[in-house]
Amino acid sequence: MSAEMVCDERDFAYTVHVAGCGEMRRAGQLRAWREDDGGLLVLLTVHGASLEDESGVVADQVRLRFVGEQVDVVAYEPGWWGAGFAYLRSVGGTRWVPLDARVLADRIGPSFVIDDEEGTGSGWGGA
Repeated sequence: MSAEMVCDERDFAYTVHVAGCGEMRRAGQLRAWREDDGGLLVLLTVHGASLEDESGVVADQVRLRFVGEQVDVVAYEPGWWGAGFAYLRSVGGTRWVPLDARVLADRIGPSFVIDDEEGTGSGWGGA
């Protein structure tokens, strides 16, 4: 299976609610792939090292960008210098659960690079 990229926005603006700080505006890269079933797999590479979205509002903001579409939202936390990265899938609209990057690779196809912050090529850890 190979999905087709239909969106690549480098500066997608979103808001997070950070405890003790209130609302904070961030910008991240938003990419979307059309899957064989017609739905969209949307990947947001978050600003900084972590999502900081305890209330699930970021997933709603991503879904609003694609009104009328069936959207599966995944956030990518790059960690620091290619270490400690994580993929998180939005479930139930208000929470995030870890997602194995190989699942994304299977859904998107060969164009997907796991932890592309490393920039070492396709596959797990650049292999």
